[in-house]
Amino acid sequence: MLRKVALFALAALLLTSTAIAAPDAGKAKGKIVVSGKSVGVTTSYAVERKGVTRVYLVDRPLSEDELFDDDELAASVQSKGVSAVVVRLSPDREAEEAFYFHPQLPAGLSVTELTKFTPKGKSEDRVAGRMLFDDDGFSWSFDVTFDAPVLLQLVKEEPLAADASAADVAKRELQNRDVKFTEDAFRGAVINGNAEIVKLFVDAGMPPDTGGALASAIDVKSPAVVKVLVDAGADVNAMGPYKQSLLLNAASMGDPEVVKILLAAGADPNIPNEYGIAPLSSAAEQGHLEIVKALIAGKADVNAIEQPYGGSAIQVAVLRGHKEIIKTLIDSGTDVRKQKDALLELTQDEEIRAMIEAAARKK
Repeated sequence: MLRKVALFALAALLLTSTAIAAPDAGKAKGKIVVSGKSVGVTTSYAVERKGVTRVYLVDRPLSEDELFDDDELAASVQSKGVSAVVVRLSPDREAEEAFYFHPQLPAGLSVTELTKFTPKGKSEDRVAGRMLFDDDGFSWSFDVTFDAPVLLQLVKEEPLAADASAADVAKRELQNRDVKFTEDAFRGAVINGNAEIVKLFVDAGMPPDTGGALASAIDVKSPAVVKVLVDAGADVNAMGPYKQSLLLNAASMGDPEVVKILLAAGADPNIPNEYGIAPLSSAAEQGHLEIVKALIAGKADVNAIEQPYGGSAIQVAVLRGHKEIIKTLIDSGTDVRKQKDALLELTQDEEIRAMIEAAARKK
């Protein structure tokens, strides 16, 4: 078993001026593709700092400065044409975030959640496997197999003061995890669904509404992150494009857990968008039964008539043939008598027609 190599990241923190050996490199095979042009990857490194590992996939060997200082690596991209992808792994060695270093891309361009890491074996002293990022929505990608020895990066740091605030502690923990306290990094953690990192950000003082974080967490269907942001005071009634509420977004996305979190935090279930569509109608149309029930429990108006089109939740449910939702709406007090003729015109399904007729006869 190979031993880990202890190195200090910053020369200013070294206790002596003794020269340090060149970093141990591993092998890699694959390519980085940017705008249709590929660069072959030959070299890999795995650097561990306080339990967080960064895997470097590079087209040539790196110097110590390039390996342990992103600014030096970015400078070499411009001066030497270095191409690299750096993938940060969680303590469980799952890919969290990838950073591109390439002459045609902004230095340290970050991509979250999309990198796939297939490990090869388990070892404390090596990281091996396949890293893959290939998404049609981007003009860059990579696909590399690698095997790299772990280099243990030791950084001397001043201890926190005894009276350090909770924000100071959270910022230090982010630093220890190699996460910069920036809005871009915060957004990356939100999109990646990393609730633990998002919690550290808000504890460190990042406003929970930064960059529309709650809307992003809803879009990626991350209840854990939604809960962290809501608990930190994010505005659950914020409006997006087309005057669409976050609750309407969540209802449309079909995630009942997120809907319940928003409702429990005070989200208004009766705010329609500029087209008159409310969360209940959206959920009813798409067949999201559990969400329909959650919205009704949250005081959604089952008899609301959408304007300017004059529709209702039960009308779209009848039109789509969602029988369980129709029954739920009827049982929850929907007044079918006023809509009977309109509802019967929307369906030829005998079972649904019978449900409508029976409900209309009730006083």
